[in-house]
Amino acid sequence: MLDHDVLSQRLRGPLGVAVSGGGDSVALLIALRDWANSREVALKVATVDHALRNESAEEARWVGRLCRDLDLPHVVLNWHRASDATGNLAEQARHARRALLADWIVAEGGRTVVLGHTRDDLAETFLMRLARGSGLAGLSAMQAVSDGNGIRWLRPMLNTGRSDLRGFLTERNQTWHDDPSNEDDLYQRARTRKALAVLQGIDIDAGRIAQTAHRLRDSRIVVDRHIADLARNCLSQTRFGEIILSKIVFEQAPAILQQQLLRDILRYFSGSIHAPRFEAIVRLHGRILAGEASTLSGVQISGADRICRFSREPALVPPMVAMDERRIIWDHRWTVSVLKPGYQLGPLGVEGLRQCGPRPRGLRATTAHALPAIWDGDEVVATPVLKPRSDISFRVRHFARPDPH
Repeated sequence: MLDHDVLSQRLRGPLGVAVSGGGDSVALLIALRDWANSREVALKVATVDHALRNESAEEARWVGRLCRDLDLPHVVLNWHRASDATGNLAEQARHARRALLADWIVAEGGRTVVLGHTRDDLAETFLMRLARGSGLAGLSAMQAVSDGNGIRWLRPMLNTGRSDLRGFLTERNQTWHDDPSNEDDLYQRARTRKALAVLQGIDIDAGRIAQTAHRLRDSRIVVDRHIADLARNCLSQTRFGEIILSKIVFEQAPAILQQQLLRDILRYFSGSIHAPRFEAIVRLHGRILAGEASTLSGVQISGADRICRFSREPALVPPMVAMDERRIIWDHRWTVSVLKPGYQLGPLGVEGLRQCGPRPRGLRATTAHALPAIWDGDEVVATPVLKPRSDISFRVRHFARPDPH
């Protein structure tokens, strides 16, 4: 049931396991406990409570009681969604879940978290992305081993079906608590799960879909190597965090590689693991080749004959927050560090740029407006390059092709 080759790629330290209380994660917990006991591997268990359903708190407590019976340490990680948050709730919850789990296992002295995704999850994700018109990247199977958020993520049950896990639990007289939204047609995954049952009538089942997704993954690995080569040859990055694309080199590559690289650039700026729909990428690609300016996914793209400049859209950077820690990740890309907390961190904006004096040649005003800045009331204390200060540092994350989770 568990892929031991996947588990062998864990990093040192205790092994974290995410358990929601559903059948998949409970089966993972039981099987992983047996595996860990035979190898003297320390297990740590966490449940993320998104507080999106009335039952979620009790389900988290139920997992706690199960772990107590299994003599395993358990914590509940609570997500508090901002009251003014907007946008895709499911994606925000996924981001929060990964961040909470990563911070938790690092605090416990570990660097690896095991997840309970199954062959059915893989097939459902394939169909959902097929409905969105996804290309090779979206239709490829999720990785059994991936790195992200500073830790390693393992999915040792991608070759196991959900029904097999339920059978495993039934044999052990072990109960579980499935999320009722899994049967609610309001949610796309629930509708997809029911559609998959219908497709079995024409011999399209989770196993066959998963097989196709894995083959696409193999193809994607080859394509990704070419995209990485293209990125190295045509991209550069400025000290202000902009990405500069050489169109002369870019246009020599096949169109599909150009489009995939554009997708990765957008994801770099937005911080999202999901790219815009492929149709939007194709339209953007056409505008870039035509030398036209554009905006997509919070990224401003300048139009020119020889180069194309990507920068953050000022209106979508985070608002002002208290700098009550010595180190904060701001707008997904900037690491801001101070020796003495107590300032405010926010965008430089129009007024902040005015305080910094003459704008350097080549720096567009909109790029400057989206830069991080340390404020003391109405005064800019520091900002990258324009107003440096020895006790405050700004470090931008360099562009790297994102790890497909």
